[in-house]
Amino acid sequence: MSMSMLGVIAVKAATSKVVGKSVEKVFSSIKKSLNTAKLKSATQKYIQRLNNDVRLQTFLDKRSIELDKLYVPAKIRSSIGSSTYELDDLSPFMYEGLQLLVGEAGLGKTTALKRLLSILSNTHDKVPFFIPLKEMRAGELFSDFLLRQLEQWGIPLSSLELKNFLNFKNVTLLLDGFDEINTSNIDSVAQDIYSISCNNKCNLVVTTRPDTLITKMEYSYEFSILRIDNSQRKLLIEKYKLATNIDFNINRKLEKISYLDELIVNPLLIALLFESPRVHRRPVCLSQATLPDSFKLS
Repeated sequence: MSMSMLGVIAVKAATSKVVGKSVEKVFSSIKKSLNTAKLKSATQKYIQRLNNDVRLQTFLDKRSIELDKLYVPAKIRSSIGSSTYELDDLSPFMYEGLQLLVGEAGLGKTTALKRLLSILSNTHDKVPFFIPLKEMRAGELFSDFLLRQLEQWGIPLSSLELKNFLNFKNVTLLLDGFDEINTSNIDSVAQDIYSISCNNKCNLVVTTRPDTLITKMEYSYEFSILRIDNSQRKLLIEKYKLATNIDFNINRKLEKISYLDELIVNPLLIALLFESPRVHRRPVCLSQATLPDSFKLS
């Protein structure tokens, strides 16, 4: 077994140990009826979900890759004092309550939130939950949605237990995609998120596009994701090539694209730019007229 593989195993083991103790502490405090076997099962389910959520999927061969192998630290700017940070630790998120991660489509909000999930899971006494808001059903109460999501993380709760759960200060809800909520729900969800942040001890980090209802809430801390620069572009290209074992010369073309994280999430761009020798299929033929100007071949 290679040293790099041993390193990966060691990191995973450390992550499970750190977050496992924190999860057991929270779960046992809320669900006092859990015996040792059920508590262990719930914790294992949490860790399994966590490990799934800190991975990304490639579009060429649908392989699942650890987020840290592709992640390039996002640069974010605080609305307080206009300070700029690299999102690679918890230093920007020093505040309690409601914090917003704001950016246009394609700037990597979900990826940045998953990186925050990974960081929190390696921090003592932190229990993070990644919750995709787009999975909320039309007309569903936000409390019912949370109960359904938390059960997938290994912790089935009653409505009363949910109130106790939200009062744990070491719990962080990472709510992804506020702008993707069904329009019939969006007003009530914004009010519920705001109410949780004001009346409970847990922390909330919400991703959203600019100028949504939640960005107009008082007493929230807002961080804007900045467009990537040349150094980030080059690092992302190299990480992508290394992680996928694909050797292709697209650096010159990609350096012209400001939304470079489309390389990971947009199959249209990948199909346009290269044909992988490992995937024996012809590239999709795309009309130049249907592509954004930044994607068109010169």
